Amino acid sequence: MRMTWTRCRVTTRNKDIEIMVGRKRKKGPREPNGRVQRTKAIDPKTVAKRQPHRRGVPAALAQCIMGRLCLNGFISETQYEAGVKYRTAVLRYRSAIEAPRASEASMAGVIAAPSGGGSPISERRQIEIRNGYMRAFEAIEQAGAARDVAHCAVFDRPPFALDKVQRGLDALAVHYGLRRGGG
Repeated sequence: MRMTWTRCRVTTRNKDIEIMVGRKRKKGPREPNGRVQRTKAIDPKTVAKRQPHRRGVPAALAQCIMGRLCLNGFISETQYEAGVKYRTAVLRYRSAIEAPRASEASMAGVIAAPSGGGSPISERRQIEIRNGYMRAFEAIEQAGAARDVAHCAVFDRPPFALDKVQRGLDALAVHYGLRRGGG
């Protein structure tokens, strides 16, 4: 139902005045368009935090594919930790061989140089980083899951085959000493 306002001429003690006739205006603060301001009953972020599946979830765990797989029970916390260690090893290896980055390390190279900046590392340290990465890669290659683990752990994309990712992460967990071999 739409309310229409009409102007009426009313005579009061020798004066004619025009008034608006219709429903009285509601009291309260107004929005720029003239409506009474609406009160926000519930903050959506608060509602989301109260949901049972989100209670006590670390933000770092929920922001990557590996973390979501761990939260949903597809991989164990040990497998998650092995995947994070592998991702770190890959990133160190790429830095050591000075591989180009997908994006700049800082704002247009202002804080750090376009190649990533940082202090130079010794040749011995470069060899240690390379060997550490190669041993980890060999462990998941023997499990037949190098591509799948890299796709999920390093590139943060959903896995092609979850069973291969699990197998590869188990091999990494044994390699990094997070779990004993043979099981």
